[in-house]
Amino acid sequence: MASRLARFVQRLGRTGEYVQREMGKTRQVLDPGSVPKTKLLHRFRHGQDVDNWVHGSDASYGGLSTSHLDLAFDGRGMRLHGNLTLKVKAEVEGMYRGGFVGIKSRPKLSLFGTIKENLSMYDYLGIRAQVGPPPNIRDAWYLNIRTSNMGPTHIWQHRLFFRDRKGEFEDIVLPLKDFGFTASGNMVPTEDEMERESIEMIGISLLGGNAGLQGPFDIVIDEIWATVDPALSPRRDN
Repeated sequence: MASRLARFVQRLGRTGEYVQREMGKTRQVLDPGSVPKTKLLHRFRHGQDVDNWVHGSDASYGGLSTSHLDLAFDGRGMRLHGNLTLKVKAEVEGMYRGGFVGIKSRPKLSLFGTIKENLSMYDYLGIRAQVGPPPNIRDAWYLNIRTSNMGPTHIWQHRLFFRDRKGEFEDIVLPLKDFGFTASGNMVPTEDEMERESIEMIGISLLGGNAGLQGPFDIVIDEIWATVDPALSPRRDN
């Protein structure tokens, strides 16, 4: 647990990032052509990269799923693994349902406030990840976004469709306009559009409850980025 002084020093260090991002918003308006074609949001290579994320599961309200979040064995990627179960403790049966695990980015706090990602110039969100081969669960993963104008139980969400069956890394690129609005886990029709200029949180969740899925899971996330072209990534920005 970071001390109060350590947290202050961290916020102080992020203040420069806050100022740079605010200046970047101005540049986007004055010179849209200066905006890079891709914007790397997260790359996981060190323990500190993983510490900037938090994980949880249905265990927080009586479920019996387990989850672990750490740096991948080879130092390439953030690994979320454990066991998903639909079972809950006897005292909460009929009140809560098991089958949930998730991770999300921690807020970036500076002396001037929370640093938000401005993706207003981008149309796609990409993720490079690998899901463990069967029997690991692979068909109930979702990518989540929360903006500053949303409540704590509201998120924009899109399902992740993994094609590789051998546990290799693959790129999945999703149109931001195709994310659906959810409230307390339920899809809600809305005419509102995502407030792309104020992304507060990015998350990934495994939702086995609705599909009746349970068992081991293992996912490694290498990078997350925004892009103007689905064919581009931080490794292919030309």
